[in-house]
Amino acid sequence: KIGDDGLVYYTADNKNIYAAAAENGSKRAVMISYYTDDDEYKEKCVVELDFKGGSDTYEILLLDDSHNAESIGTVNVGEKLEMQPNTVCLLKSV
Repeated sequence: KIGDDGLVYYTADNKNIYAAAAENGSKRAVMISYYTDDDEYKEKCVVELDFKGGSDTYEILLLDDSHNAESIGTVNVGEKLEMQPNTVCLLKSV
């Protein structure tokens, strides 16, 4: 979640989820990664988006075994994003 103070807060039941964000005026970007060293680990993770202020819609750029930071659509604040292990999503405000 991006709070009213501009800081990034996140909680995850899964210890393999990491997040970082940047803001420049009205533009925001959030990077969420789901990384594990275990190549056999296949459990999907669901991430709920909760951002304060800024855009309500974010473009999803996916980096995984078959996408190289390709745009795969958009997601809105309040929606959930399902991630496979060893993927990175860059969310850019639209």
